Amino acid sequence: QYSDLEYFNGTLYATGGNTTLYKTPGTWSSVSTSLNANTPHMMTAYGDRLYITDLGYKIYSLNTSDSLATSGSNTITLGGATNTFNLTFIRSSSNRIWIGLLGTAGGKGYVYEWDGVSSQVTRSYRLQAQGALACVIKDDIPWIIDTNGRLLAWNGATFVEKGRLPLVRDQFLVNATAT
Repeated sequence: QYSDLEYFNGTLYATGGNTTLYKTPGTWSSVSTSLNANTPHMMTAYGDRLYITDLGYKIYSLNTSDSLATSGSNTITLGGATNTFNLTFIRSSSNRIWIGLLGTAGGKGYVYEWDGVSSQVTRSYRLQAQGALACVIKDDIPWIIDTNGRLLAWNGATFVEKGRLPLVRDQFLVNATAT
């Protein structure tokens, strides 16, 4: 099972039970059972919505009244089930949502920028690696680590290398591209 936790609208939300979104304070209660089984459900709070990944290529959103939108405004579909990538992260900064993609067919990965409203990503940035593995937002700047062990930071136009893991030449991170 895959799960995530996110604080939104004064409440802690969790995904669990494969298809259910829960919230608390006090006892855990079900908010929605509209998620699909056996897929990661990463979350991020942005503006007045909670964004939740599903099926590895969709992002849904929950409003402050706990109504889950699975299509239409404030949702996005990143190509479809035949995509050759996996979503690796969803993080929000003050004015956008950052989405990491890992190429599963040996191609290059991407980081997408999204405004949380449009039906398509706002911008995409192709990486010189198979993908982005993780992201943190520090001082409103996304920092990522790619499959080549490079630490990259957003400079306002692209991602630039700030450091790297001490990997031996032609060796990669173990299981870096595993689902």
